[in-house]
Amino acid sequence: MQKYPKIFNLIKRKVDEGRQEYGRYVLTVSSQFTLQHDISETLAGRIGLLQLLPFDISELPDTDIAIENGCYPEQVMRNYNANEAWYGSYIETYIQRDVRSISNISDIHDFSRFIKLLSANISQQLNASHYAKSPGVSVPTIKRWLSVLEISYIIYLLRSYHSNLNKRIVKSPKIYFHYTGLAAYLNGAMGSRWEDGPLAGPIFGNYIVSECIKQIAHRGLRDELYYFREHNGDEIDIIRETRQKRQFLEVKHSMTFRPRMIKHLEKYMDENTKSVLIYQG
Repeated sequence: MQKYPKIFNLIKRKVDEGRQEYGRYVLTVSSQFTLQHDISETLAGRIGLLQLLPFDISELPDTDIAIENGCYPEQVMRNYNANEAWYGSYIETYIQRDVRSISNISDIHDFSRFIKLLSANISQQLNASHYAKSPGVSVPTIKRWLSVLEISYIIYLLRSYHSNLNKRIVKSPKIYFHYTGLAAYLNGAMGSRWEDGPLAGPIFGNYIVSECIKQIAHRGLRDELYYFREHNGDEIDIIRETRQKRQFLEVKHSMTFRPRMIKHLEKYMDENTKSVLIYQG
């Protein structure tokens, strides 16, 4: 559809001719940027939006394999055959086609290095000034690149929770990849290599966040996701909030339960909050 934007005007005409007939057209686009622009121009008030992400946990035959290999339908259906080559082609296609169509990025090499740098810092707080030093670009450029990566579903920025839990909180967002398989590939941690490496905890935590995102999107919910961290280091990994309730999720990359895993849940929970510990045991 991005290649033929005139189709939006044609669909608008057809929809206006029969406003009581719903669901006649199913449109797919791969870029939020294109979708938002064309909807605002032609289809506002005439379309329902659904966000369709790769397979979530309920659709996967083997969750453990999917954590480090990915959840794209093509990958799962062919049992992850030649998976590293698939990701190599994916990144090259994404940078050469999608990025150039979304934003005028002059130095693709620096942008590629930036993606890899982000993948090595998943589940960590964002510091734009720090990331600007490595590729040697300006902070505004880093922020523009982050926006491009968000729009194209490469990264997800988990915002800090602003509430009355505590006034002394860290406000920077955290970096997550929509797909842990891509982060594992960029760090050479595919297959069983991720479990014993330094990114084992961050990759597992990233997978849980990405699952929350997919389950909300695939069910058409309006839940919001946040994290909470005080300056003293006390933290809630994920806060899932609706208008009616709030859920705290603590994520631990461990096979064994230990009481200290829930100390932050116990500290912040109240009668209106459901607390959940997620670990591998």
